[in-house]
Amino acid sequence: MYYFLWLIGLIAACMLSVVVGLWVERDTNEKEPNNR
Repeated sequence: MYYFLWLIGLIAACMLSVVVGLWVERDTNEKEPNNR
């Protein structure tokens, strides 16, 4: 059970990190929107 909760927490942290990274990149490249 604890492993399951830990795994969910890890996945959530990864997703949050990706979302924050995309947000920061988008905010930085506001003038020139690039796909990558």
